[in-house]
Amino acid sequence: MIGFMPSIYHDELVYSWLARYYAHSGHPAYVFALEDLMEKKNTRPDVEFMCKLNKDAQSIISKMLPMEELILGHTMFPYYRFAGNIRLSHALKSMSGNQGNAYQLLPVSKGKHGVQAKYIKYCPLCVLEARETYGEAYWDRKSTIRNINICPRHKCRLKETSIGISAKQSPRLYVAEVEIPDGMAGLVEDGLELRLAEYMLAVFQMPIVFTNEVQAGDFLRSRLEGTRYLSIRGMQMHISLLLDDLIGFYEELQGAAKGEAGEQDIQYQGITEKHQLQHIFSNKSSDFYKICQLAFFLGISPGELTNPKLPERTQTELYNEKVAQLYSEGLGCHRIARKVGGSSSTVRKANKVKERKQHDYAAAKLGKQAEDWERMDKDMLSEVQKAINEIYDGADRPKRVTEYAVTQYMGWPERRLNYLPKCRELVKSYYEEFPVYWAREVVWAYKKLLETKEESDIHWRDIRNLTNLRNDNFKAAFPYLEEFTDVQTGEKIKSLLP
Repeated sequence: MIGFMPSIYHDELVYSWLARYYAHSGHPAYVFALEDLMEKKNTRPDVEFMCKLNKDAQSIISKMLPMEELILGHTMFPYYRFAGNIRLSHALKSMSGNQGNAYQLLPVSKGKHGVQAKYIKYCPLCVLEARETYGEAYWDRKSTIRNINICPRHKCRLKETSIGISAKQSPRLYVAEVEIPDGMAGLVEDGLELRLAEYMLAVFQMPIVFTNEVQAGDFLRSRLEGTRYLSIRGMQMHISLLLDDLIGFYEELQGAAKGEAGEQDIQYQGITEKHQLQHIFSNKSSDFYKICQLAFFLGISPGELTNPKLPERTQTELYNEKVAQLYSEGLGCHRIARKVGGSSSTVRKANKVKERKQHDYAAAKLGKQAEDWERMDKDMLSEVQKAINEIYDGADRPKRVTEYAVTQYMGWPERRLNYLPKCRELVKSYYEEFPVYWAREVVWAYKKLLETKEESDIHWRDIRNLTNLRNDNFKAAFPYLEEFTDVQTGEKIKSLLP
């Protein structure tokens, strides 16, 4: 039974808060404190997130602080802010309801053996301040952000404890006041490492805008427009050139990272390979450190990165329209190439966009007026809905509804939906993060297998053969299965995994 729950401090981890409860409760051992707090007394306390609380603890804590506020302000949840708003919203809802596992709900980075290669760190000057202000030290979030080794506030080196953030770590509550000794702080001079740490902390502390559906990869690619990393027409990225410049820019940090990585996973060294950039731009990677690295290099402010906006017109569209305009003025491809840049073949390709077969609307031609787009937006809404239905259900298997898939199905030019806001909003309403789509695909596969097999004859490899999902993809789909089937069927699907 919880007798007294201390107040939680600014930026304090929930883990630290629970550890302080243990220190002040008078319990002779941490296991008794865990019995007061946890749904299961043998639960391993989670340093970065929250474990499932029992009803008594949940009732007391929720009166002190709303659960959503506790998760957003006192766990490492914001570190995974680039995972996509649908996934983040679902994760926040599940975690606030004392349900779900953060390691399935969020793309938590793992080491080579599935263990987070990390130890609890602290800032000596932050500890000194806490002891003077509160009379005790505590574990804070900013020192727990991966790849930050400097306290941006005090400009001193963080110190590392021997307390690992790992599934193999001893299941106990480590009290900061007991574990952190008095010590001197190692101050650092202003430099790239400090400026990047300040930038990452600013991004981490920005509020998550759950209503903004622009993905980080799409936004970062849009910020290449007008740079030497994108072709003159904007159709091709010069990834190798970008990587070379990025590695050169972070050269001093790369050397330090390799030295510190040791037995840790190579991912903690940041961007070192072309495929890492490609995964960011294609929204396959939501890695906080790598995205911050790239955004900082491109001169993007924390506010822009965390509440991104795409340009109304892309570089490709502007280039194509300029070429079309010059063609209409009677200029040839060679003269146009000299005016707009690029080769004559590039100009010819740009002009072909105008000549593609389009629907018989004045809005689809050069010189279009706003009312033409409005009429087309209204008239094509039902056709777009039919396209969505066909894509969502799929003739052979379900598919993800994306702007690209719809424009391909409709035979429209790239970015056509940018001019059709009602149609685009309809498409966006069907957007799914990959784990949600995987769940829908898995349920489809299971029901399809039931047409030819008994329940007892269906195995994980049957699902895998139909969907091509990897083991980790299958696990990531678990929290979303009940959105597409009943609880009983969802549990049967989960039990297929050995």
